[in-house]
Amino acid sequence: MTKSPWIAVASLCAVAAGCDGGPDPQDIAQAAAEPERTQRVGLPTGFTCGLAYRRPGSGIHGNNECAGFTTLIHSTTDTRCIGENAPLTPAGFAWVPDGDRGLPSCNGFYHFRFAGSNAIASTRFRVPRGTACGFKEACNDSGERCLGFDANVSCPAGWTQRIASDLNAPNGCGFVWCEYQDPHDLCTTAACRVDNQPFGLTCGITDSDRNNGQCLGQPTTSGCPAGFTRYGFFDDGRSAGHGVGWCAKRRPIIVP
Repeated sequence: MTKSPWIAVASLCAVAAGCDGGPDPQDIAQAAAEPERTQRVGLPTGFTCGLAYRRPGSGIHGNNECAGFTTLIHSTTDTRCIGENAPLTPAGFAWVPDGDRGLPSCNGFYHFRFAGSNAIASTRFRVPRGTACGFKEACNDSGERCLGFDANVSCPAGWTQRIASDLNAPNGCGFVWCEYQDPHDLCTTAACRVDNQPFGLTCGITDSDRNNGQCLGQPTTSGCPAGFTRYGFFDDGRSAGHGVGWCAKRRPIIVP
């Protein structure tokens, strides 16, 4: 059986990289004990990966990469974009500027979206509960879909519609996405969390003031599960600590 290029034995995080936590013994032991469960079995069309955020005068926030490909290369200064070009993208993915109303052009949220397709039923993906799909600012990139569904209207079976405010946007605009519920408990093991999808997987997107997102059952407002790091919260016009936040799967490294 051919292994996925995203397979790693464990998801660890070097302290020097600024992530919280260290090696998870359960991840290492369980991944080693279940080699046949580490095969990638498909991603949903619209799968959100490498979610990142920037605004003038500050650095880039978020894990800022999907499977080794950088979402945003440059920070912005004042109201000018610096050398803005679409980056190289992982195979099968597309680059999506989402924005944040109130900020100058080329600021706000960006992500990679899985643009491929497969025949897997919407309820049977082996990705963590809380995985995001079809993320967008509804009036900035209205064409984004999750398995063909517009998250501003509804989501496919097995997924729950979520919304977050974009404070400076007109009525009817805001951030929307579909959140996977894993109704058949297909991704409950450490092996699945570690190996079944690319690092940069976005899970548990939430609006801090709505407290409406979770990753593997843990509300994002209280943190992220092992193997993930929380980022946020961001929304131009809201005070610090309020806005959109998320959990991102940490970069895996192979344990020798």
